[in-house]
Amino acid sequence: MIRRERLAGRIKGSAIILWGQVALIALWMLSFDKFEYASLDYLFCGVVGLFCLWKNQGIISGGGGGTVLSLAFSLSVVLSNYDRFVPVRSIYSIARMGISVLGGFLVCGHIISWAINRQASSVYEGKKAPVRVFLLSMAGILTVYWVYLFSSAYPGFFNPDTSAAFAEIQNGVYSFRNPVYYTFFIEVCLKIGYLLGRTGNDALVIYSLLQTAAMAACFAYVLVTLHERNVSSNWLFVLGVIYAVMPCYLGTAVSIWKDTPFSIAAAFICIAWYRIVMKVGNAVGNYSVYAISSVAFCLSRTNGWYSFLAISLIALAFTSLRNWKLLGISAVVLLSTWILLNPVLDWIGSKGIDYLEILSTPLQQISRVIWSDYDLKPDDVALLDEVLDLEMVAEKYWPGTVDPIKFQCVRFDKMGFFQEHFGEYAALWLRWAVRYPADFLKAWVDLTKGYWSIGWGYYDYHCLVSMSEYAPLGFEPIRFYGSLSQKLNRVLDELEKSVLLRPFFSSGLQFWTMLGCMLVHWKNGRKSWVVGIPALVILVGLWLCTPFFCLYRYAYAIAFTVPFMVCEAAVSSQLLPGEKSQ
Repeated sequence: MIRRERLAGRIKGSAIILWGQVALIALWMLSFDKFEYASLDYLFCGVVGLFCLWKNQGIISGGGGGTVLSLAFSLSVVLSNYDRFVPVRSIYSIARMGISVLGGFLVCGHIISWAINRQASSVYEGKKAPVRVFLLSMAGILTVYWVYLFSSAYPGFFNPDTSAAFAEIQNGVYSFRNPVYYTFFIEVCLKIGYLLGRTGNDALVIYSLLQTAAMAACFAYVLVTLHERNVSSNWLFVLGVIYAVMPCYLGTAVSIWKDTPFSIAAAFICIAWYRIVMKVGNAVGNYSVYAISSVAFCLSRTNGWYSFLAISLIALAFTSLRNWKLLGISAVVLLSTWILLNPVLDWIGSKGIDYLEILSTPLQQISRVIWSDYDLKPDDVALLDEVLDLEMVAEKYWPGTVDPIKFQCVRFDKMGFFQEHFGEYAALWLRWAVRYPADFLKAWVDLTKGYWSIGWGYYDYHCLVSMSEYAPLGFEPIRFYGSLSQKLNRVLDELEKSVLLRPFFSSGLQFWTMLGCMLVHWKNGRKSWVVGIPALVILVGLWLCTPFFCLYRYAYAIAFTVPFMVCEAAVSSQLLPGEKSQ
């Protein structure tokens, strides 16, 4: 009798705990009351969390790593939504913060626990045909890209930032504000195109053809890697369709700006590194892909060399990843590209430092203090007034981007003075960081939250075509009125607005998905967690010096990599046959 009562008490207690967690997660989902497109991240994560709560029978496991990740996730949501908890000291705000912390912790905790503890799916043991899989995958994806390019996007989409590169090509003067070698690549494509065609559009399409081919090859490399890791053809087909038709990939493939080749190179590095560490396929081929993509990565964007240095140092720091052949290639790449980026650019007069880009976050933090209208010390005001129009700063400050300050308030003719007195400005920034910590934190959150938290809208999936700026080079507006073009654009617009496809457009959600996949691999004793390191390094760089709070193209690298990580983790969450625990 006593045993039955104890058992009944335990069951009742377990039910209370279970339903209590359900209630907290539901309240967490509903606590962000702006039911707009961006807030669907919370609903999506909450639904997945409830499913995992049911599968876990209300128990969170997974060890310290899962606990730390879950706590970080919940706190990131609270921090990025700080303005919703004002006034902080009210009972209502405290209750909402408590729900946000506990609900977010439960959502992430149950998802991680289920992913770590789930049984591995059945392993596909089909015949290996890597060359065939690669060629078929590339051909299928490239066909979709080229149909869209020639029917609806000829010769490619443009971003306003690209206009500077075209002006440099026209004038023969290459500045450091654009990656010089990327500009050279566009120029080579144009020269080849002008030999084959008559108009600027016909010439520029050579660039789009090469870029779409490289992107299709990159995704085919992803698919063949999964094929060689015994992932079934059904999974590969679904992932191939996603890479081919989703607008976040299709639009990127035909967009002419530096972020696309940079992200293609980053994805090649991720997969090549994974293949080397996990001993997949031909070793010589893997090392060759790693070397070539690393050079392209370092030269295609201004922060590429420093990001690759960080990646190499991480590989050197972890004993389990310390592959001396890989590190040797990295050292050669770093040295050779440093020469190309420094002595060579000095020789052609294109060497320089874009201080405004590097110091975007400190500039935004200082601008917020000025905008807040504090009683500032006269010496500080005088020093800042040398390089900033302070009255204009108070008028133009915008929390989500530093561009109005950078382009409208900075005295460009005083950049020499700034460089000479850099130490004084650094000391001022440190003093203000101590004196106005809340303003500095809010400025950083508002500027970077799109890259480390969920629930925020993203910009520049596609770029509006503005051909008039490029008329001197022979470009003309192309307007497509055919039925195929209209249908394709209508489908892409609907896909971008789809609730079900929201995860493909959320850099913050992809960031936490990537961390979760890395933790799953690490907890299961597999070195495959290494695949997320390059994308993570790029995101951390955005935390430090992004000029815009969630520009989607800045985070293309993670969007290219996460589908591979999810697929690999889902199909082989435990060790595959013959794989040894590391």
